[in-house]
Amino acid sequence: MFACCPVIAQPEPLKVLILNSYNELAAPYFQPTERFKKKLQELHPGTIAFQHVDLRQHGSDSRSQIDEAIVQLLLNKYGNEPPRLVLAAGPPAIDFWIEHRSQTFPDAMLVAMARESYLQQAHLQPGDAVVATQFSFVGAVENILQLLPLTRHIVMVFGDSLSERALSAGARAQLAPFSDRFSLEFTNDLTIPEVQDTLAGLPAHSVVFYGIFSKDINGVELQQFSGLAMAKAASSVPVFGAFDDQLGHGIVGGNLIQVGKIGDKMAEAAQDLLSHDGTSGSWTTVELSEPIYDWRELQTWGIGLDRLPQN
Repeated sequence: MFACCPVIAQPEPLKVLILNSYNELAAPYFQPTERFKKKLQELHPGTIAFQHVDLRQHGSDSRSQIDEAIVQLLLNKYGNEPPRLVLAAGPPAIDFWIEHRSQTFPDAMLVAMARESYLQQAHLQPGDAVVATQFSFVGAVENILQLLPLTRHIVMVFGDSLSERALSAGARAQLAPFSDRFSLEFTNDLTIPEVQDTLAGLPAHSVVFYGIFSKDINGVELQQFSGLAMAKAASSVPVFGAFDDQLGHGIVGGNLIQVGKIGDKMAEAAQDLLSHDGTSGSWTTVELSEPIYDWRELQTWGIGLDRLPQN
């Protein structure tokens, strides 16, 4: 007679729900989210099952209808096996979770990532973990004027989503004191061909600031670096940006948002929550990088090293 070996039950994988403010492949959240997944797999002792849900909230959509559909999707898909941790990347995802967590998975731990000014006003719970990013349109413009002091016109490239329109409104407000130095132009209401035509026909002493362009006014979506590649190829003037992973893809440079570091900090915050069973809410701020520039862009646009920040 053969002895029967006991069956050893395998531990259930950690279930992590990632709420994407746009879609899973959209910049600027794709890169830090991918870094988060890689880093959390290094930090967490067990296996992890990552699940993505895209919000895709755009200016022409009814938010209440979309939210209702997403709530039902979450309950239908994950109701029997709810996530233990939720990563909400960006204001739209955080807004959704704050409003609907009680309807979906109220016991799930939360890691929220967004710009610091937004998070300071968000209605988060004491046990939530926060990773805040810093950015200043004033700082970005001061960098542009230091490198190109004759700048008189700036095209701010943003798309049609609610979040991008909010960023454009923030840029207008922050940069209002510079109205006597340069004029601003925004691309929220343009199609991709119209953006290309605008950037190709800019007058002398203009620059482009590429922010986020997740979709155009017709709903055509752009993923990862495709929007920046479009802007760079079309532009007849220097292109600046906000994120350090854009360096090498066509921007001149400056003090940039540190995408990889954000991903690492989100993973560390998540593992800390998991280790303390959700009782260790935290706030981590990821500061901008030191000034960093693409040598090829400096050469292309005749920007001498003597114009770069000395600190």
